[in-house]
Amino acid sequence: MELESFSVTGLTGTLSLPQGRIGAEDVNAVLTDSAFGYIAAPLEFYKLTQRLGDIELGVRYGLLQGPGIRTVLSATARLPTGVLDSPSNFIDLGTGDKQLDFQVGLDATLESGVVALGLSGYYNLQLGDRPVRRPADLAEGPIAVAAAEQVVSRNLGDEYRVAAYPAIRLHPSFKVYGSLSYYRKTQDKFAAVGTAPAGPSIQPPEALELNSSMNRLSIGAGLYYRSTGRDGLSLPIEAGAHYFAALQGKGGLTPQTSGLNFYLRLFWRWFGGEEPEAEPEEPPGG
Repeated sequence: MELESFSVTGLTGTLSLPQGRIGAEDVNAVLTDSAFGYIAAPLEFYKLTQRLGDIELGVRYGLLQGPGIRTVLSATARLPTGVLDSPSNFIDLGTGDKQLDFQVGLDATLESGVVALGLSGYYNLQLGDRPVRRPADLAEGPIAVAAAEQVVSRNLGDEYRVAAYPAIRLHPSFKVYGSLSYYRKTQDKFAAVGTAPAGPSIQPPEALELNSSMNRLSIGAGLYYRSTGRDGLSLPIEAGAHYFAALQGKGGLTPQTSGLNFYLRLFWRWFGGEEPEAEPEEPPGG
C-alpha cells in the first residue's frame, strides 16, 4: 500500500521481504550449506596455535674491509615450510607463501670522519608452485564458490629494494641517520593447470593477478648503536630503532605504510677468537 501511494503500479502478490535481522548463524548457513555453492568453513573465532612459517637459511660474507669502507654480501633461501591459507576458509591467515625463494643482497658502509653513508640492496627471486586456489575478482569480492576451486600454476612476482642511509657519528659507538628506500614487486602470474572450471560466477586464474604488483618510495630516520668489541674478547652488540613512512606508492592493496622497528643483535663466536670483530658492520636499518 505504501508503494502504491507513490504511484508504483504493477505490484501483484506478496513481496518476499525479510522478517528479521541476519545473524551469525544465518551467514554461516549460507557459507556452509551446499545449496548456496560456497561449501566453506564457518566464520568463527579460531584458537591461536603455534604454526611454523617459511624458514629462512642465510649466509653473510665480508668482502671489502678497511678503515673507510665495509661491504657484506648475503644470500638467503626461504623454504616452503609455512602453512598456506585455505581456499575454503575465508578468514584464516597463512604463515607463509609456501614456495621457494632465493635472495641475494649487498650492504656497504662508507665513512669519512663523523659522516657516513650506508647503502643496501637486495633481489628476491620467487619460484613457482602449484597451490589449490579459488580464483576470485577482488574488485567485486573475495568470496568464490566451491566449483571454482582448482590447482593453479602460480609464480609470485620478484622483489627488489635499494636504500641509502646518510649518517652522522656522534660517538664511536653511536649514530643518527636518515633513510631513503625504494621497493618494487612485480606482478604475480597465475595460469590454469589442465582445464579450468567455467561458469557464470567462476573467475579465471588470471583474476588473482589483480593488484599484485607494487612499488613504494619511503623515507625515515633512526638511531644506531654498536659496541666496539675491540678488546679481542668481547663481541659487538648492535641495537637501534628505525622509523619509516611511505612518500608515495601505487599498486597492491596497501602500498603506503609506516612503521617503527626496534632491533637487537647479539653475536656468538663459534670458532677462532683472535679477531676483534665478529662480523663486518652493516648499514644502519639494513
